[in-house]
Formats: sequence, C-alpha cells, structure tokens
Amino acid sequence: MVRAPSRFHLPCDRYALFWGLILLALLLSPNLLLALGGGPKSILTLPGLSFALTFVALSLLLLSLFRRPWVLFLLCLPLYALLPLELYFIQVYQHPSTVNIVATTLTADPHEAIQYLGQLLLPAILALALLVGLVLFGIHVLGRRHCSLPTGLRLFFLAVGCLGISVIVVKNLLKEVHNADGAVNQTALNIERTYPIGFLYRLWQVLEEQRHLEGIEARVAGFHFNAHLLEPLEGPGLNLVLVIGESLRQSSLSLGGYARETTPRLGKDPGVVAYSDATAGASLTRTAVPLMISRSTAADPGRHLREKTLLGLFTEAGYETWWLSNQEQLGINNKTITALASAADHVIYFNQLGLMQTPYDEVLLPPLAGALNGPGPAYRFIVLHTMGNHWDYRYRYPEAFETWQPSLRSLTGYNISDPLIKTPMINAYDNATLYTDQVLAEMIALLKDSPRPGLLVFMSDHGENLFDDARLISGHAHDTAWDLRIPLLFWATPTYREQFPNTWQQVISHREAPVSADNLFHSIAELGRLEYSGQEPALSVASPSFQPTPRYFLTIKGSRASTEEVLRPDRSQAEALR
Repeated sequence: MVRAPSRFHLPCDRYALFWGLILLALLLSPNLLLALGGGPKSILTLPGLSFALTFVALSLLLLSLFRRPWVLFLLCLPLYALLPLELYFIQVYQHPSTVNIVATTLTADPHEAIQYLGQLLLPAILALALLVGLVLFGIHVLGRRHCSLPTGLRLFFLAVGCLGISVIVVKNLLKEVHNADGAVNQTALNIERTYPIGFLYRLWQVLEEQRHLEGIEARVAGFHFNAHLLEPLEGPGLNLVLVIGESLRQSSLSLGGYARETTPRLGKDPGVVAYSDATAGASLTRTAVPLMISRSTAADPGRHLREKTLLGLFTEAGYETWWLSNQEQLGINNKTITALASAADHVIYFNQLGLMQTPYDEVLLPPLAGALNGPGPAYRFIVLHTMGNHWDYRYRYPEAFETWQPSLRSLTGYNISDPLIKTPMINAYDNATLYTDQVLAEMIALLKDSPRPGLLVFMSDHGENLFDDARLISGHAHDTAWDLRIPLLFWATPTYREQFPNTWQQVISHREAPVSADNLFHSIAELGRLEYSGQEPALSVASPSFQPTPRYFLTIKGSRASTEEVLRPDRSQAEALR
C-alpha cells in the first residue's frame, strides 16, 4: 500500500526546529515569566490573558518578517545579552523594565555595577557568556541547515498576528466604552510591556527624550515668569542656598527620631527647622530632581521641558546663579539634570571619576564660599547637588567618620541585595549620614560668615531601603515608604529672621504639615522674596496662605500614584516588625 504524501512539511529538520524553538523561547522568556510568574500579569487573570495574547501575536508578526529565522535571531543578539537584566527586573518588580530603568542601565557606572553584583559578578559573567554562546550556536545550526519559513506559513503568521492584535483592540474598545483613543492607548501600553518589541519601543523613548532635551534651552528661551524682587537690588542682598541630598531617608536622622546620633551638629543648632512629614516626588534621581527644581509634578512630569526651572526664575529676578555638583555630568542618566543645570550662570562638576571614586561632598565647600563672598550681584542663588548617601555607602565618608562598625569597609565581594550584609550596610549608611550632618553644618557656618542675610534649604531627592521589613528590599526605586520619606530642613541667618520675621514664622509653623517635592519650588521662591506670574502661595510653606494638598509621586513605571496609599501599608508593616 502506497502512503499518500503529507500536505504539511516542516520548514526545518527536527534538529534545526528544536534550536529554533529554544531561541524563540529565550527571546520571549521575559513575557513568559510575567505570564506564568503569578504577578499582576498572570495568565490566570484577564489582564494577563490580554498580555499573553499580545506578546504571542507580536511574536508571530515578527516571525512573518523573516524567511530565514537565523537572521531574526542574529539581529536580536544584543537583546539576548540584555535578557538577564530584564528577567531580574521582572523578578524583583513583577513588571517589565521602564524608560527610566533603560536609561539608567545604558549609562550604569561599571564600578557601581561590579559593586552591586559583588560575589555574583563571576557567575553573572559566566552565565552571560553561556547564554550568548548558546544563542550563537543555535543561530549557526539554523543557518547551516538552511532553515526557512515558506511564504504560506509567513502569511499565516501575519494573519494570525493581526487577528490577535485586533481582538485586543476590540476588547479594549469595549472596556473603554467605545472610546477609540482610549482603546488604542491601552493596546499600545500592553505592547510596550512586551519583549523584545516593547523593549525596543522603550529604548526609542529614551533616545527621543535625549533628542528632546537637546533643544530644551531654545524651547524655554521664550518662556518668562516676569519675576521681580520685593526689595530693590540696592538693599543688603540675600544668599539663598538649596542643597539637594542623595538617597537620604528621614528615618535615619536623629533629627527625625532615629536612636543613633546621626545628626549631632544639626541637632544642636536651634536655628534648624526640620520638617517631620516630607516626601519625594519620585524614587529615582533622574526623575526626582527635575520635580524638585521646577513646577513639574507627578501629574505633569514634563513641565520642566516647557518652562524654566528655579534657576531661570531667580535669574529673571536679578539673582546670580550657581550649580555646583558632586554628581556625574555625563551620560543619559544624568543628561536631564545636566540640561536643566546649564541654565545657571556658573556650572561646575567635581565628580569626573565615577561613583566609586567620587570626591567627598566637602569638595563643595570652597566653591560655595567663593559664590557667597565673591564680587557680583548682591542676590545669589546657589544649588549644591551632593553625592550624599548614594550606594556604595562606604565611599561616601572619610575614615574619621567610621563610627559604627563593622561597616561595608570590612567586607569584600558583597552586593546590595544580600540581606546577610544588613548590619554592616546600615552601619555604613549611618556613617555616611553622620558625614552629611558635618557637611551641612559647615555650609551653615559659611552662610553665617557672609555679611549678607542667608538661608539654607536641604531636601533629599529620595530615600533608601535597608532591608526594613519581610520583603528584604534594599536600595531605592522600589516606590516604598522608605523611598518616599525624606528629610526637609530649613536654616536662616539671624539677620534674615530679623528682617523677615513673618516669613520665617510661617516656615516654623508648618513644620508638622504633610509636604512634598511639589512644595519646594514655591517655597524657595517665596523665601527668596520673589513675585512672578502664576505664583501659588498655597503651595509655599513660607506663606500664610499655605494649604496641604493630596500628595502624589511619579512611580518607577512612569505613572502617578498616591503617596498616602504607599505610606499607610508600609508604615503598618514596619510597626508589625517592632
């Protein structure tokens, strides 16, 4: 009996087909981890099913573009190399990487990356080499065996892929009550979460952001606050210093009730006004700092790209401005802040060697003294961007401040996510906080020595996690209460307090109020004696019209979230562990 020939032929032999499926599964592994990992995108939920259908449809569309699959996998080789990072991020956050994370990864300091990995560095290198070797071998097999997808099969993939995306659009259209724009946006959001298509879109967004930043100076040139001083320039003048802290959390300051004496000098200064309930606008520096120095908020995070920041405001009013930074100037991660800082009359960066060889923050003291006392206009606005408590904490303070031991200085080959180093990590963090107290006290001393009235305002960009609860989270960018609760301090010279007693009394009277980074711009402007278009006294803690407002922050995912909804459960977890 003669068997009828089969109407279906495999596009490759079984060996090549096996390797093709392996390469495809690896490329799609972040999606599979999201769908099967039990998180918010679990395939057992309706959103998870939508996400699964989306990434399957996109995968078929991608396959339909290439007759030779090995060409697709070869083009995706850089994306294979980035798989461990994407998988790690999903494992930790149960969410794909975000635009902020992609931008941060692109410019990660090599020394910092090594410190983060610690003893995992060698296994990570070996695993990455094994992964790339495996992918290259699979590509070689597909190419050598002349594996190809026939036109009919590619058209089938194309049709099924288009059908899958159409089903998602229709589902979202019904969900959005026939709102076509909303349905398209929801579909685009699902696509953005996928890998590799969504990752490429996130990368494109990063590059677009950088292109947008390149033209920021020209775009905001025509923007004017119409700012002016309440007092004439012939007056005694004013020194206003804004210190931007780094990764310093409120709960680690003895000023905030911490058991260790981490702020001995500031704590003994009766002129220091410490706010008890201040929160950050974001938990990443690149997003938090723009929210601090502009009128941008979590609801409108791009406002600083359309109008000037505090630097432009004070320049319009006749102030001479400085941006003195101990953070890095170059790289995508810093480019947003660098672009905004360039609006100052004087811009100096002291960190040229990376995060692990950063000068101590005391390097900012001599230029601050020069800015306070040098020739020029009587009114001066100076921003100091410190390195503060940025990981690795062991590099943030001199040997003389090695107070609590054992610290990270006694260890080698550790990584930030290892709970076994909790004790030395906290000791090193507290030592760095003690050093920050010293630096801030010296800045205050310089203001005291100046003949002009002066103020210092200190606010950290975000906080830090130190294995505080059962989740065993460390570092920042987790959007927890420890990320969001930050110190906010005010200090004024006796001359300023005498000349403007009502303003200073308002600062004191609101010290227990719930405030956030949204209040900083408006408060600084009022303390600097400015009037300008669009002024909102209700947002200034230096105004009798101040009113607390609901607080929001910009999440690591780029969305707006309620600050109180994060503080409440995190506070409960911390209290349960006491």
